[in-house]
Amino acid sequence: MNTINVGGAERPLRDANAAWIDHQFAESARSGRLPCVRVAISTSGLNIVLQTPTCASGGIGGRSPNGDERKVLDLWNMEGLSSPAFTPRAVADFVERVRHLIH
Repeated sequence: MNTINVGGAERPLRDANAAWIDHQFAESARSGRLPCVRVAISTSGLNIVLQTPTCASGGIGGRSPNGDERKVLDLWNMEGLSSPAFTPRAVADFVERVRHLIH
């Protein structure tokens, strides 16, 4: 299943929209921090978990990404999600764009 977890709230990637993402960021802002954002994608050609720098390290890694996974990783980086100063808009834009890659 393809999922997104923002600040501990998880939902299928297909159901995540900008309003939900904004709400999760607002919940995290109450504690004065950016949320941890994790995206897990598992399809026939993709098996990747991405996380923002605000997440505790979890030993994610291993093999080099395949071509399709590289496209998703490049999109993640293009949206600035590997930067500690990412925004809810960047997360929403990533979700919208990655849906077109994994349809």
